[in-house]
Amino acid sequence: MNINESIQAILSREKVVADFFYLTFLDRYPAVQQFFVDVDMQQQNVLLTMGLFIVEQYYRFQYPAIKHYLRLLGHKHYLREVPAEMYADWRACLVETLQQFHGSAWTTGLEAEWNSAIALASQIMLQGYQARPKFE
Repeated sequence: MNINESIQAILSREKVVADFFYLTFLDRYPAVQQFFVDVDMQQQNVLLTMGLFIVEQYYRFQYPAIKHYLRLLGHKHYLREVPAEMYADWRACLVETLQQFHGSAWTTGLEAEWNSAIALASQIMLQGYQARPKFE
């Protein structure tokens, strides 16, 4: 399985990955809970699922439009005062969730692809941690 097949499996299911991810992430990192006060978690689950698709697409194709979107998303995180240091915990928990989702289909190659894809997207998002993100 590669990252494209992984995202196809994720998009083909209802709620599984995002629901489980947030339950785990918020339980494991209680300090994160403050950023989800008054957040509709059903909506957040949809946003994460679509975010995974965007991460996978940027990893594979590096479309400029996706790069702009990731910067804007990063800027929104900046405005909500989400510390950049939380991204590493988020990635680790997300990769662990993806591993559990895929079960026996999970490989070290797929893990490396997701880690690289999330790291790349996070790097672009962190460019949005400025007062006014710049676009090329």
